[in-house]
Amino acid sequence: MHTFKYSALFCAVTATIFSFSNAHANEGNGFLEGSHLDAKLRNVYFNRDGRDESTYDNREWVQGLHLNYHSGYFADMIGFDMSYYGAWDLDSPGDSFTHLPKDKRNQRETNDINKIGQAFVKFKYGDDDFNINIKHGRQIYNDNLIQGSSSRAVPSSLYGTTGEVNIGELKLHGAYITQHSWRSSGHFEHFSDGQEQVNYIQAYGLAYQFDNGIGVEYDWGKSNDFQKANLYKLHYTMELGDNNKLYLEGIHHTIESIGDPFKQAFTNSDDFKSKNTSLLAQLHFDSATYSVAYQQTSGGDFFYAWESGEYYGGFNSSIPVWSDFAYKDEKAFLVGFSYDFSDMGMPGLEFDINYQRGFGLDKHDDGLNNPIDRPETEWGRDMTLSYAFQDPTLKGLSVSWNNGTYRGSKTLRPGNVEDIDYNRIYIDYVFDIF
Repeated sequence: MHTFKYSALFCAVTATIFSFSNAHANEGNGFLEGSHLDAKLRNVYFNRDGRDESTYDNREWVQGLHLNYHSGYFADMIGFDMSYYGAWDLDSPGDSFTHLPKDKRNQRETNDINKIGQAFVKFKYGDDDFNINIKHGRQIYNDNLIQGSSSRAVPSSLYGTTGEVNIGELKLHGAYITQHSWRSSGHFEHFSDGQEQVNYIQAYGLAYQFDNGIGVEYDWGKSNDFQKANLYKLHYTMELGDNNKLYLEGIHHTIESIGDPFKQAFTNSDDFKSKNTSLLAQLHFDSATYSVAYQQTSGGDFFYAWESGEYYGGFNSSIPVWSDFAYKDEKAFLVGFSYDFSDMGMPGLEFDINYQRGFGLDKHDDGLNNPIDRPETEWGRDMTLSYAFQDPTLKGLSVSWNNGTYRGSKTLRPGNVEDIDYNRIYIDYVFDIF
């Protein structure tokens, strides 16, 4: 059991932010007048056990704290936001850690996280019909090709410049990223291929929504001398009356290596290419949603990360939960059901369950010429039950339980195919300070 430890950084950030609060109480100009501070307490318990001879053991109980300061805009154009993220180990009896960094002196112990996860200058200009928004600095950012993670005690962050331009129904966005801080890290660092530095990730995209319910999107991205990607997305919403609707979506996503760092990270690879195509249909009928999805992968395992790890690559399939179900030559499907209990007099209660199965994947070839031997099929089942308290005295409090099973080909540690049963419990409390 670990004790709750306050760091000098935590105390300094708290004092700084509350000085903003005092200034806000006494000032009335634009920058401070629009300022506010909110907080999130997140208590997380993970229990993921290996099965069928797997020794994987991930048991963690962690307390997280987010403090988010949002300024107003000076001259209605320029502002500044900052977020402090902290996480403390309450109990971690397992030998695999995903919330906190391992202690370098003792690999069975963890270190706490205390960091400024966001600190960016923000710029805006325009009106509802035409507007520009730009951020520079440490920030949370997600688009079709660059995606972080918010499923642990603290979220992952990026450093760079991001922006979007909205012209009516046309939306343009772009990002140039040079550093990152992963969800289990207390610092920022450059991206790496394992041997050399990957200096940047860049991604640009556009989206247009037609009046008839059809939407189109295109995204292009690359990390220097490592990999590039293209993504095409077409979706359609058909209104069925009485708040019912049918949603259809198709995505075609391609990736390919572009330089020596990729070949050095994957020493057996030459020119690597892979593509993934996924289809989704969702029927929203009253409070229920029925989902069916299908995808197939060709060319090689769909390695969509922007560097040699598993970080920040965007993968937009509807099927992945524990595994991506995107191995070389694999075909996969999902059937799912979700329900909002508001119509039954229980607002805030939601239930979601789905089943995924992959088949036909290449047992011995991942597209990178690595020697492998893995099952030809994989399957998973995932269920989530969540409740957001509705009583005004408990506003902002929510509880979520995620339970699942996975059997198949996913590798969590080199040389090990892992079968997993897992439970995740989140207790979140979000509230405004001023």
